[in-house]
Amino acid sequence: MKIASRLTEDIQVIAHRGASGHVDENSLGAFKLAIEMGADWVEMDVRKSGDGMLVVHHDANLADRRTIAHTPSKELPSEIPSFAEALEVCEGAGVVVEIKNFPNEPGYDTEHMISVAVAGTLRAYREPEDILVISFNLDSVNRIRAFDAEITTGFLVFDPVMASQSIQMACDNEHSVVSFHSSNISEALVGRAHAAGLLVHTWTVNEADQMSQQIDMGVDGIVSDHPDIARKIVDKALKRKRKKS
Repeated sequence: MKIASRLTEDIQVIAHRGASGHVDENSLGAFKLAIEMGADWVEMDVRKSGDGMLVVHHDANLADRRTIAHTPSKELPSEIPSFAEALEVCEGAGVVVEIKNFPNEPGYDTEHMISVAVAGTLRAYREPEDILVISFNLDSVNRIRAFDAEITTGFLVFDPVMASQSIQMACDNEHSVVSFHSSNISEALVGRAHAAGLLVHTWTVNEADQMSQQIDMGVDGIVSDHPDIARKIVDKALKRKRKKS
């Protein structure tokens, strides 16, 4: 399993869709602000537009009900950045790219060529130590692994029933990170993942108390809409850790 060296440096602050608790999510402004607030990594959602361009947007549909997958990039709202534009403004931070490719959504890519396009674009802009690609769709991140084994990949998990199974699934498919919904995190689960050689990220954690609790459980990364709060809590935890050592 490939693990980007940057991911293993202490506890990582990961800005969920940028500083989305402060400005519009998945926007260039959100990404810039997240870095200013001290995020180690900026997370963004990537889809393909109707003409095959990689763009950054969470939902399959626009506010006017048009679908991203069936709308040419030139006809998308101006506030939706291209993937390349997003990568350019995230200089100085690592990037966590969530591939959006669900079977029940319009434009589902059965061949997972979106993964190939994401990997190619990432390698044009970033070194492997600054890249993590994740998805709820295991086949999408498997395609990344097959195309470019230097890129670190992870499995996103929401379903509590899947949480336990996902550790073995991630290992079987040579992924390096499991990203659990915060409601599923426990010290035992984190311990099992670590014993299997996996890093554990938790999402989406916005309250300081919960951040502290999950850090105490041993998570390796906090995914938050408020990277400024996460930065303060993580720095306090690291300071305590260094004093003990």
